[in-house]
Amino acid sequence: MARGKKRTPQVEELRPYVEGVAKNLVVKLYGPQGPAWGTKRTQIEDVLIEIRDLLTEKMLDESLAKQAAASERPQAFRTCPGCQAPLPCGEANPRLLQTRAGEAEWAEPEGYCDRCRRAFFPQSRSLGIDQSETSSTLLAKITYAGTAGRSFAEASALLKQLADLPTPEKQVERLTRRIGAEGVAEREAAVAAFAALPLAEKFAAPCGVTPPELAVVMADGGRLQIRDPPQAPPSPADAPAAKAADETTLAEDEWKLQRRFFGSFTAILDFIHALSYVFAAAMAGRCFAAGWAVYEQWIGWVWQGRVNEVIAALERRQAELGEASEDEPETSPRRLVARTLTYLGNHQDKMRYDDYRRQGLPITSSHVESAVKQINQRVKGTEKFWSEEGSEAVLQLRADYLNDGEPLEAFWQRRQEAATGQRSYRRVG
Repeated sequence: MARGKKRTPQVEELRPYVEGVAKNLVVKLYGPQGPAWGTKRTQIEDVLIEIRDLLTEKMLDESLAKQAAASERPQAFRTCPGCQAPLPCGEANPRLLQTRAGEAEWAEPEGYCDRCRRAFFPQSRSLGIDQSETSSTLLAKITYAGTAGRSFAEASALLKQLADLPTPEKQVERLTRRIGAEGVAEREAAVAAFAALPLAEKFAAPCGVTPPELAVVMADGGRLQIRDPPQAPPSPADAPAAKAADETTLAEDEWKLQRRFFGSFTAILDFIHALSYVFAAAMAGRCFAAGWAVYEQWIGWVWQGRVNEVIAALERRQAELGEASEDEPETSPRRLVARTLTYLGNHQDKMRYDDYRRQGLPITSSHVESAVKQINQRVKGTEKFWSEEGSEAVLQLRADYLNDGEPLEAFWQRRQEAATGQRSYRRVG
């Protein structure tokens, strides 16, 4: 099988030399005849991986040490990033950094700005790293595992088994939440910047961008368990009402979003949602054959945009069954019919499906609901409880990783370019 891995021109230029070194190392290890017969492939592989790790760590140490010792640096790495004052960096700070290529250890130049009262590390700024012990590439792997896995414990196990990166569960959690919080802060800053724009600029197309003929916004919601302060549990009598209120509130929130931010858009109720309500009401109190015949007629009317006829039929059915009493179960025929009647009445203006089809508009958001389920897989579960900040951070990362536009590639690049080389805290005194 051909080796299809692409190398950079810089590495390709060194290939003959590296291949010569490799041949000499093999002879040094095993002699001219190579490994003895009976040597297992795993034994050979383990030794070669150890040599690779030793070589990469040594080269990394040497590269960083030589860069640190260089006498000449560009102006940006000789001034304080805060006040731009010239800043000599004659001190040396012992530095340890976990990277994808192994552990790096060297003495990093350090300076101190009396005006800003902060330490400055010009090499960290040049390398695009912060003052933690984990490189950006390693952070990306850890946060991916912490977001893609079902739990932080599972992420820790996967990192150890698949990436040979032993990382404690708590460290995976801490780093994942930290990076997720940075993503949330970026998002909130972008929202605030947009909100501050004049009205005309909010609706103007960005320079060089041709607006599409059709823009579609779909929404779906979900609930997760937030760890709140202890409260008195609801009484059994209140529990069903509380559950129904939660479901109603969630649906109402989606339409509030539409009215607040997309009021000029055509509001469309997901056809599948309407279908499920109509089916339940048609079957309520009827045998399957009779209920199916009613359902076919009613859903046909809905498909044709004749929702008013379904509402009239439901009103007649409600009169036949009578009003539901307060102690009736949620699944009783009278409650099912009443709920569907209310639902269709509230959303009748969003159910002109015949007109939507003529315009080529989508009438279902099932693919968005499927995407939300992929997000939910990380945060929902009977054993999972979150803080507001922790859940928001993980949800942000989960959505970014599932995004076809791969926004995290740009995030890691921005994060690297934004490195200042300063400590995040000021010295007191």
